[in-house]
Amino acid sequence: MKILESERLYLREFDENDIDEISKTYSDEDVMRYIGKGGAVDIEQSKKMISAFMKNYIEIGFGLWAVIEKESNSLIGHCGFNILKGISETEIAYLYSKSSWGKGYATEIGIATLNYGFERLDLTRVIALAYPENTASQNVIRKLGMKHECEREFFGINFLVYSKET
Repeated sequence: MKILESERLYLREFDENDIDEISKTYSDEDVMRYIGKGGAVDIEQSKKMISAFMKNYIEIGFGLWAVIEKESNSLIGHCGFNILKGISETEIAYLYSKSSWGKGYATEIGIATLNYGFERLDLTRVIALAYPENTASQNVIRKLGMKHECEREFFGINFLVYSKET
């Protein structure tokens, strides 16, 4: 079932059938460099991640969703929302396979996801986190209309924090 769609992409819930395909992306060191604490994950960790996403759909009504390229019907990454533990902030998060980089996908589906969060999930504030050296992600975040707010430590790493409110 489609959660939302943009011109070239749509989001849907992950299921267990996606683990092998998404684990190819999650096992890529370049893709995972700026995700969480950084670093590729193996198939077992991928299973745990997908399981956690699926649990969030049930418990909070949203989470990180599978990003599907319409033309090829390929799973190319994830995009959606996390609740950051300890601060109860809603974060927009995204990740794409290396072959999908540079095509404007992050901005395209990111805008649609933010709009969905504000209009359908009744979110009033969303934040985004970026490593200071991850200028590509910072550029996407600014294109989403988010403004730099501060620096904050998560997982022992200083992140740039951006926000957008309704």
